Amino acid sequence: MGSRDKGRVLIILSGADHLRMKNGTMLKTGYYLNELSDPLAYLHRAGFSVDFASPGRRTPAIDPLSLNFLKGERRTQALARVETREGLMRPLAIERITDDELTDYSGVFVPGGHAPMADLAGMERMKILFEHFHRGYKPTCLIGHGAAAVIPSITQNRPWIYRGYRMTCYPDWMDWIAQAVLRRLPGKLPFSISRNLKRAGGIVRHNHFPGRSFVIEDHELLTGQDPRSADRLGRAFVTKLEEYRKKEPLF
Repeated sequence: MGSRDKGRVLIILSGADHLRMKNGTMLKTGYYLNELSDPLAYLHRAGFSVDFASPGRRTPAIDPLSLNFLKGERRTQALARVETREGLMRPLAIERITDDELTDYSGVFVPGGHAPMADLAGMERMKILFEHFHRGYKPTCLIGHGAAAVIPSITQNRPWIYRGYRMTCYPDWMDWIAQAVLRRLPGKLPFSISRNLKRAGGIVRHNHFPGRSFVIEDHELLTGQDPRSADRLGRAFVTKLEEYRKKEPLF
């Protein structure tokens, strides 16, 4: 680490570039550009180093829809932030990160885009990973459809680790508009993230005013609703990481 490094953050990304919809059609997807680039910029400026990880070390793809969300110079800057990150092209394999290696990280972040629904939502290793960050009270940051990554931590034999936590994720009604009105999705999504979180005991809230950012912090969990929340989420995540770094690790 360099002299500015305050600690390491693990960024978990989907390795999927397609998502199968309920009707069998395929949606081309990946990570949502600014949901990664905005928080990444704050982490970099604050002096945190990052490691990227994906299932099977697959190189993450950019969600094509996210390229249209940013215009002009904002898109150019966002692309530059991710394209210059060598680790993003050669991520770690989530399956091979050991429990001992997890202790080296001060926090974890999962960007959205629909891709996490295709692989992270069904990955058993995600359960162990989030339980580690929960036990250590380490900052855990999710945005949009990235919240699908905590679904494997929902178990039948004991209460969910985030039961009773306030949280947000990408709203079902916004996906419905994208599918039924705007025709940006070729069918209905295979499952509802918010419904899964609510059934497990999460207190899921959404902002119903389009264009406004919406971020919720509860204990170690920090969640953002959608791409418009990425900037605010990035600032809040860095603040939470800096607060954590001032305390003695729990283990």
